[in-house]
Amino acid sequence: MTKTRPHHPETDHLRRTITHLRGEVEGLEEVQRKIAALERELEESFGHIEQGREEWLAAMDALPDLVVLLDGEERIIRANLAYARRAGLAVTDIIGRPYRTVFPKGDGPSRPCPHVQDIGPPVVEEFRVEETGETFLCRTFPVRMGSDPEELSFVRIMQDITRQRSAEDALTRSETRFRRIVETAQEGIWAVDREARTTFANARMAEMLGCSVDDMLGASIFDFMDSEVRAIAVRRWARRQARIAETHEVRLRRTDGADLWALVSATPILDERNTFAGGLAMIADITDRKRMETRLRDSEARLRAVIGAIPDLLFVMDEEGRYIEVLTAHESLLCASADTLRGRLMHDILPAEAADEFLAFVRRTIDSSQAKTLEYTLDVPAGRRCFEGRSEPMDVAVDGKRACVFLARDITDRVEAESSLRQAQKMEALGNLAGGIAHDINNLLLPVITLSEMTVKRLPAGTDRDRLDKVVEAGRRAKDLVASILAFSRRDEGEAQHEPMDIATVLSGTLRLIRSTIPSSIRITEDLDPATGTVVGDASQISTVLMNLASNAADAMEGLTGEIRVSLVPVTVDAVVAERVADLRPGAYARLTVADGGSGMDAATLARMFDPFFTTKEVGRGTGLGLAMAHGIVTKHDGAIDVTSAPGAGTTFDIYLPVSTKAQTG
Repeated sequence: MTKTRPHHPETDHLRRTITHLRGEVEGLEEVQRKIAALERELEESFGHIEQGREEWLAAMDALPDLVVLLDGEERIIRANLAYARRAGLAVTDIIGRPYRTVFPKGDGPSRPCPHVQDIGPPVVEEFRVEETGETFLCRTFPVRMGSDPEELSFVRIMQDITRQRSAEDALTRSETRFRRIVETAQEGIWAVDREARTTFANARMAEMLGCSVDDMLGASIFDFMDSEVRAIAVRRWARRQARIAETHEVRLRRTDGADLWALVSATPILDERNTFAGGLAMIADITDRKRMETRLRDSEARLRAVIGAIPDLLFVMDEEGRYIEVLTAHESLLCASADTLRGRLMHDILPAEAADEFLAFVRRTIDSSQAKTLEYTLDVPAGRRCFEGRSEPMDVAVDGKRACVFLARDITDRVEAESSLRQAQKMEALGNLAGGIAHDINNLLLPVITLSEMTVKRLPAGTDRDRLDKVVEAGRRAKDLVASILAFSRRDEGEAQHEPMDIATVLSGTLRLIRSTIPSSIRITEDLDPATGTVVGDASQISTVLMNLASNAADAMEGLTGEIRVSLVPVTVDAVVAERVADLRPGAYARLTVADGGSGMDAATLARMFDPFFTTKEVGRGTGLGLAMAHGIVTKHDGAIDVTSAPGAGTTFDIYLPVSTKAQTG
């Protein structure tokens, strides 16, 4: 059981006082503990603040921009290293100095800091340092740093934008120049999107199409084409979509319906993702050029028609012997094609001797300023041809060099005709002479042979009779020779028996006789077509032709082992072959060919081989009448002879004898 203390008023009051004091003491200790905790927190906060301040200052110093902290009177409170370096001072030397005495000096922002009255968005200005030409973008931020809410400080950040402004100025100038170029360009500029709709066109492009730029915007490129051109343009647009650039000519349709010929240099446009975004084209108006080309083509066509009707060759040649121009419709008469000759020197084309002769002729023409003429022979694809040339000096220089015009005409046919005429006249004269002499000799031989034969019959066998037999034999040989001369001179035409004959049969019999007369080292091969047909003529004379040709072939192969090839075929001669072979006309013929592998003949021998009494054999081995007689007989039968020969390559005779259609059908 607890013992209860007696209550006394003073004691109770004292007791209450002690209890209260004890509570106050306990509260003071708690306050002290709280104060101590607050002091610790304050120290930590100061540490954080100082750390943040150091980090902020480090961040300021790391910035490339110029950063400065100003008070309300624009005195510098703090500046970063970039600002100090630009001012040329240490950071410690800047603190407290008026901002406008450090950097920039008088070139800074036009609005001082006090004009920024309250916390809000930064004030942005741009200024230029005239001394250095630098340009800065300045941002001014108002901040409160003290306990006084009315007191403002300012952070000013200055960014050097000199390069940016220079680039922007350059870009602006470039854009201005580009726009000026685009607007004043003589070529049209046309840009379209991926749907081929116009997104840009310069004034020149619109002018070429006969409309305004506004009329073009949004219009498709296909709106300016007819259906024929549009089909081609669609395929070209597909190539543009395939990223293919190209240059081509196109016929556009102006808004007034007229044609616009344009040279288009088109290229695809790609976007930033490298996908097709449209096309861009530079377009030149070539309508006048096209009209000129059309007129030029018409003029060239007329000129070529005129040249084609003229059988001449036209050359323009300079003083160095260079072919400047070559005009002809007969390139087979040129040593090389006209395209090959143009720009080449004569010495690059012709044999040296011929080139020297022509160059000297050209220079004589130019130096004398007078027309000159020249006859020459040249080997060309059409064969060996004769030309008559005429040159005229030109009044104007060509590429700075004197020049002349040279006109050449093929006179081969005329030369051959003249040669044939001379040959015919010569043959006729010789024939007349030989015929007259032969008749006289024949008259003299008649009593010699007749009396000798009569005397031989009366004499007994013995020496005198043998000698007289030789006289008779010699007289008969002389008579045979006279007969040959008369055949050549055609004086014996009355004796010739012109009858239809099977030419193959006649020649086959003749070959049997020939084989017995030629050396055994020479073989005769025959290929006679029995269906060749019928020829009207003298069989003995035709046999004589073959015998003379075979004898001539055997002589050419003397001492050699080989063969003489004899063939007979029916042929139809056209105008081309008839033009190539003298005295030959188009029609049906029997062609007798005699070919040997002998020594052949050169050009000089070929030119004279049908001359009577002409022979290449030694004296006593030939009369020179064999080929002349063959030529005379063939000519008398309305035929022709074609000869092909070259030294070491043998000789081929082609005898053309007309086939008688009447005899065949009768």
